[in-house]
Amino acid sequence: MKLDLSSTKAFPKLFLDYIGKNQELTSFYKEYPKIEGFKNIIDAKPFSEAKRKILVESLKNQYKNIENQPDFSVLLEPNTYTVTTGHQLNIFTGPLYIIYKIVTIINLAKQLKEAYPAYNFVPIYWMATEDHDFAEIARRPRLCRNRIF
Repeated sequence: MKLDLSSTKAFPKLFLDYIGKNQELTSFYKEYPKIEGFKNIIDAKPFSEAKRKILVESLKNQYKNIENQPDFSVLLEPNTYTVTTGHQLNIFTGPLYIIYKIVTIINLAKQLKEAYPAYNFVPIYWMATEDHDFAEIARRPRLCRNRIF
Protein backbone atom coordinates (compact mmCIF):
# COMPACT_ATOMS: atom_id res chain seq x y z
CA MET A 1 0.00 0.00 0.00
CA LYS A 2 1.30 3.45 -0.91
CA LEU A 3 0.52 6.56 1.06
CA ASP A 4 0.09 9.87 -0.73
CA LEU A 5 2.45 12.14 1.18
CA SER A 6 0.26 15.18 0.61
CA SER A 7 -2.51 13.47 2.58
CA THR A 8 -0.33 13.44 5.70
CA LYS A 9 -0.20 17.27 5.88
CA ALA A 10 3.35 16.78 7.21
CA PHE A 11 5.36 18.11 4.26
CA PRO A 12 5.75 21.60 2.77
CA LYS A 13 4.25 22.29 -0.65
CA LEU A 14 7.72 22.89 -2.13
CA PHE A 15 8.85 19.40 -1.14
CA LEU A 16 5.67 17.80 -2.50
CA ASP A 17 6.01 19.74 -5.76
CA TYR A 18 9.64 18.64 -6.04
CA ILE A 19 9.02 14.93 -5.53
CA GLY A 20 5.98 15.25 -7.81
CA LYS A 21 8.28 16.70 -10.51
CA ASN A 22 6.25 19.89 -10.85
CA GLN A 23 7.48 21.47 -14.10
CA GLU A 24 7.53 24.94 -12.53
CA LEU A 25 10.50 23.85 -10.37
CA THR A 26 12.78 22.36 -13.03
CA SER A 27 14.68 25.62 -13.49
CA PHE A 28 15.95 25.23 -9.90
CA TYR A 29 17.82 21.95 -10.41
CA LYS A 30 19.75 20.30 -13.22
CA GLU A 31 18.89 16.67 -12.54
CA TYR A 32 16.08 15.03 -10.67
CA PRO A 33 17.72 12.50 -8.32
CA LYS A 34 16.97 9.28 -10.16
CA ILE A 35 19.59 6.63 -10.82
CA GLU A 36 19.49 7.40 -14.57
CA GLY A 37 20.28 11.07 -13.94
CA PHE A 38 23.41 10.44 -11.91
CA LYS A 39 25.57 9.96 -15.00
CA ASN A 40 25.08 13.62 -15.90
CA ILE A 41 25.88 14.58 -12.31
CA ILE A 42 29.04 12.44 -12.38
CA ASP A 43 30.19 14.01 -15.65
CA ALA A 44 29.57 17.52 -14.31
CA LYS A 45 31.44 17.00 -11.00
CA PRO A 46 35.11 16.34 -11.62
CA PHE A 47 37.20 16.47 -8.45
CA SER A 48 40.87 17.39 -8.88
CA GLU A 49 43.72 15.19 -7.69
CA ALA A 50 44.88 17.97 -5.36
CA LYS A 51 41.47 18.20 -3.68
CA ARG A 52 41.33 14.43 -3.34
CA LYS A 53 44.71 14.43 -1.57
CA ILE A 54 43.55 17.17 0.82
CA LEU A 55 40.39 15.19 1.57
CA VAL A 56 42.27 11.96 2.28
CA GLU A 57 44.88 13.68 4.45
CA SER A 58 42.13 15.44 6.43
CA LEU A 59 40.28 12.18 6.99
CA LYS A 60 43.47 10.37 8.04
CA ASN A 61 44.15 13.15 10.52
CA GLN A 62 40.63 12.93 11.95
CA TYR A 63 40.93 9.15 12.36
CA LYS A 64 44.55 9.05 13.56
CA ASN A 65 43.65 7.93 17.10
CA ILE A 66 41.25 5.19 15.98
CA GLU A 67 42.57 1.64 16.01
CA ASN A 68 40.86 0.20 12.92
CA GLN A 69 41.04 3.06 10.47
CA PRO A 70 39.11 2.91 7.22
CA ASP A 71 41.07 2.67 3.99
CA PHE A 72 40.65 6.10 2.43
CA SER A 73 42.78 5.34 -0.64
CA VAL A 74 39.74 4.73 -2.87
CA LEU A 75 38.98 8.45 -2.53
CA LEU A 76 42.20 9.21 -4.42
CA GLU A 77 40.93 7.44 -7.53
CA PRO A 78 39.45 9.76 -10.20
CA ASN A 79 36.48 7.44 -10.74
CA THR A 80 35.39 7.63 -7.08
CA TYR A 81 32.49 9.76 -5.91
CA THR A 82 30.87 10.26 -2.55
CA VAL A 83 27.15 10.20 -1.88
CA THR A 84 26.37 12.12 1.25
CA THR A 85 23.57 12.54 3.72
CA GLY A 86 23.53 14.14 7.10
CA HIS A 87 21.55 14.94 10.16
CA GLN A 88 21.25 17.87 12.52
CA LEU A 89 20.62 16.85 16.09
CA ASN A 90 17.08 17.59 17.16
CA ILE A 91 14.28 16.38 19.33
CA PHE A 92 11.53 13.91 18.33
CA THR A 93 13.07 12.08 15.35
CA GLY A 94 15.19 9.85 17.56
CA PRO A 95 17.84 7.32 16.61
CA LEU A 96 15.62 5.37 14.20
CA TYR A 97 15.67 8.26 11.71
CA ILE A 98 19.48 8.36 11.88
CA ILE A 99 19.68 4.62 11.19
CA TYR A 100 17.20 5.02 8.31
CA LYS A 101 19.35 7.74 6.74
CA ILE A 102 22.54 5.69 7.07
CA VAL A 103 20.93 2.59 5.54
CA THR A 104 19.45 4.71 2.75
CA ILE A 105 22.79 6.26 1.77
CA ILE A 106 24.52 2.85 1.82
CA ASN A 107 21.79 1.44 -0.43
CA LEU A 108 22.10 4.40 -2.80
CA ALA A 109 25.86 3.80 -3.11
CA LYS A 110 25.15 0.12 -3.93
CA GLN A 111 22.50 1.05 -6.53
CA LEU A 112 24.84 3.54 -8.17
CA LYS A 113 27.66 0.97 -8.31
CA GLU A 114 25.25 -1.47 -9.98
CA ALA A 115 24.13 1.14 -12.51
CA TYR A 116 27.65 2.54 -13.11
CA PRO A 117 30.17 -0.27 -12.45
CA ALA A 118 33.11 1.78 -13.79
CA TYR A 119 32.77 4.13 -10.81
CA ASN A 120 33.18 3.77 -7.06
CA PHE A 121 30.66 5.32 -4.68
CA VAL A 122 31.49 5.92 -1.05
CA PRO A 123 28.55 6.55 1.27
CA ILE A 124 29.17 9.42 3.69
CA TYR A 125 27.09 10.20 6.74
CA TRP A 126 27.68 13.65 8.20
CA MET A 127 26.34 14.47 11.62
CA ALA A 128 26.06 17.99 13.00
CA THR A 129 27.13 17.31 16.54
CA GLU A 130 27.57 20.85 17.78
CA ASP A 131 26.17 21.42 21.23
CA HIS A 132 22.51 22.32 20.80
CA ASP A 133 20.41 23.17 23.76
CA PHE A 134 16.65 22.84 24.08
CA ALA A 135 16.06 26.59 23.64
CA GLU A 136 17.89 26.58 20.30
CA ILE A 137 16.08 23.49 19.05
CA ALA A 138 12.73 24.88 20.20
CA ARG A 139 13.27 28.01 18.06
CA ARG A 140 13.96 26.01 14.91
CA PRO A 141 10.34 25.08 14.03
CA ARG A 142 9.31 28.73 14.33
CA LEU A 143 12.09 29.69 11.90
CA CYS A 144 10.99 26.98 9.44
CA ARG A 145 7.42 28.28 9.46
CA ASN A 146 8.70 31.66 8.28
CA ARG A 147 10.28 30.17 5.19
CA ILE A 148 8.35 30.14 1.94
CA PHE A 149 7.50 26.63 0.74
